[in-house]
Amino acid sequence: MTLYVASGGLGDLLLAAAIAETQRRWAIYAAIPWERPSVDPHVGPRALSDLKGIARDGGGYRVTGGTSALGCASQLPVIADILAPAPLYALNVAEPLSQQIEHLAEQHRADEISLVDVGGDVLANGPAPGVVSPLSEALLITALRRVRHDDKTVIVGGLGLDGELSRGQIEEFLGKLTPTRLPAIDRKVARSWHTRGRVCRTEASLLALLSVLCHPMRVQVGEPFGSAVETSEFSARNYRIQLDDLLDSGVPGSLFGPADSITTVQAKLVELGFPDELRHHAEWGSYSADGPRLSFDAYVTEPYITIRSLSRFMSGPKPTRELLARLHRSLSRRNPELSPVVDRSTARAASETVARADTCEIPAMQTD
Repeated sequence: MTLYVASGGLGDLLLAAAIAETQRRWAIYAAIPWERPSVDPHVGPRALSDLKGIARDGGGYRVTGGTSALGCASQLPVIADILAPAPLYALNVAEPLSQQIEHLAEQHRADEISLVDVGGDVLANGPAPGVVSPLSEALLITALRRVRHDDKTVIVGGLGLDGELSRGQIEEFLGKLTPTRLPAIDRKVARSWHTRGRVCRTEASLLALLSVLCHPMRVQVGEPFGSAVETSEFSARNYRIQLDDLLDSGVPGSLFGPADSITTVQAKLVELGFPDELRHHAEWGSYSADGPRLSFDAYVTEPYITIRSLSRFMSGPKPTRELLARLHRSLSRRNPELSPVVDRSTARAASETVARADTCEIPAMQTD
């Protein structure tokens, strides 16, 4: 039995589930309820008082298909339904995270606790170009240090697919550690979880599963003028690292104490030279407020683009949840094998359709 903890977004759990099924391990899952801005305008993690339909399971906060978050299209119930019957628990940042993780491990008799990071930015032991979201990882590594358990590990996969670290940077960080390469995810397992995960608004995890399915491509992801990432044999790899090994490399989570709150950890990260993630999300989308919109050809520079990045171009600084949902329903069904990726010609057609429409219904692309 393994307790998998998402280091950042809920999408980390999709890769964790594929790894667990490949290894034929029983699994339970936990994550901080923290959505990206295009899903939830709230800055930072959600308090449990904002979540409705949380079921108390022993001392844990179990998420179900009936869970919802105030004021946003939360992915918590979607992920819970996908992972079922394995349980998903919400971690409350207002309470000691280490105690919650330790309790879940004891309650379910987990013989391993694994922090899962898709992309690999958890490996960064200092500020690096491209790293924009270190806060959740730092909080959870800090917490995991305090958990009393014999087997605590960090699993990294989908290397480089979040657009934050390059392959060269990741290989440099891995070279300072003693990682164990995990067996390759079974292709049938990858296809199954990719199909189930298409309803999620995530990028890197689905791209990691596409890497397993041997779809080499160059994809535009992330922020405006976004990074180009490549799905390849490298991005299909998954590594397990002992937590103590990672801590010895000096990652931020090794520097903070158990009493540090999310605000103090964020302040210390900024002092160390990391970006102010909460401020970044608060100002998210303001980049084009005072300037002209880019043309499609200036914005979409790669053969493929993720639906999330396309939605940002199509709706200005901040894509609406309604547009993002319609894009996922329409475009991913046109080519479900590649969801959440669309090719350049399909992306152009979608953007021209929306530009002509008075609403974001995407009438020419709609399939449901």
